[in-house]
Amino acid sequence: MLDKSDKPIKPVAITNKRKKEVKNLTPPKGICGECGSGFSQDWNSGTGLYSSFKLCPECRISTAKKEEAYKIRLDYTPHPFQRLVHESSARFKVVCAGARGGKDFCLVTEFFLKLMICANEERPTSMVPRVLGWIIAPTEKLARQNWRDLKRVVPKKLIVDESRSTGQMTLRNGVLIELHSAYNPEDLVAVGVDVALITEAARIKDMQVVWENLEMRLNSPGRGVEGKGGIGLINSSPLGKNYFYKMWLWGRPESDTYDSDWESFRWTTWDNPYMAIRADDICPKTGLTYKERMKRRYSKVRYEQDILAKFLSDE
Repeated sequence: MLDKSDKPIKPVAITNKRKKEVKNLTPPKGICGECGSGFSQDWNSGTGLYSSFKLCPECRISTAKKEEAYKIRLDYTPHPFQRLVHESSARFKVVCAGARGGKDFCLVTEFFLKLMICANEERPTSMVPRVLGWIIAPTEKLARQNWRDLKRVVPKKLIVDESRSTGQMTLRNGVLIELHSAYNPEDLVAVGVDVALITEAARIKDMQVVWENLEMRLNSPGRGVEGKGGIGLINSSPLGKNYFYKMWLWGRPESDTYDSDWESFRWTTWDNPYMAIRADDICPKTGLTYKERMKRRYSKVRYEQDILAKFLSDE
């Protein structure tokens, strides 16, 4: 389980040179807490660190097989816009939403649900890991936020092993979840991925390279629901008309670049019912609502981009 001494991952601080130095060292050994045998820890190219699992690979798999099936009930009621995302059958989903619109938790939940569907399928033993999910974030701060959201969604009784320092979590049903940084897109190459979640994609500098590397991982044989291909979930608030905007257009039927594998969604901060209530709070002295006061404080560009989730021109 989580060691209190574990520290958050610091992807930006780990240089490529340092990653190579660490990887070239002899893999650290672990002693399995179940069978007592020694095993080598796994290398995580995204964080530039080795894993710190408490169980050997064999015991992690056998523990998953011994567990009886049980139902998972999530404490989550999606608002109308979030529900549209969950109801979509698209393989790739892009969510553009205003700050505090609920885009992160929506896609973290969708990420977990799709992994559970994959875990309930019959898969050959040659698929290692049996089910693999990646969460990709542009910065250390956003990586920590996604880890917290993930811990809110995944039931504790389902977790076999976890380490926030290496950004890895193993579940009892054979699911391995890894947290990756987009700091070096060329590190995002590995075995096949079942579900990938990219958060705040508009703020990833080399988003095009990140996606081109990642899409090939999602096309690995047998991955995704029913082996039909890995699933991509992308969210962000807009930042001009950069590569995230191009991806968003892929899921819009009115766009010249529309692709039927994609579906895109957009909503504002005020479309979240919680923020909608806050928006109507009236200041006794001025008689202005919170929405009106915020609009006064923000620049026009910042308000339309961060709150109304509008794609503005680069200029």
